[in-house]
Amino acid sequence: MKTAIKANYFSPFENVESLKSDPQVEDEEVKLLHHLANQDGWKVFAERANKVMGDLDDIVRSQMNAGADEASIGRSTIVKEITKDVIRRLFNIVTDAYDSIESRRGEGSK
Repeated sequence: MKTAIKANYFSPFENVESLKSDPQVEDEEVKLLHHLANQDGWKVFAERANKVMGDLDDIVRSQMNAGADEASIGRSTIVKEITKDVIRRLFNIVTDAYDSIESRRGEGSK
C-alpha cells in the first residue's frame, strides 16, 4: 500500500549542524546583502543574469526550430528551468535581505 509523505519527513534534518543558523551571523549577512542590493554593480549583475535567463529560453527555442527530438528538447528544458530557478533563488536572497532591512527601518520610523 502506498502512503503519502508524512509531515515529519524533514524532521531528521533538524539536527544537522550545517543547517542551523547563528542569528548574529545571519543578521550580519542580511546587512551585507542589503548593502549589495544598493550597489550599481548589483544592478549590472541583475541585468546580465536576466539576459542569461532569456538566452536559455532562446537556446531551447532554437533547438525546437531546428527539429531536435523531444527527448533532447525535454532534457534541455529541464536543465534550463533548474538553472533559471537557481538564478532566481540567488536574486531572492538579496532582495529578501533588502526588503527585511527596509521593513525594519520603516517600523522604526513609525
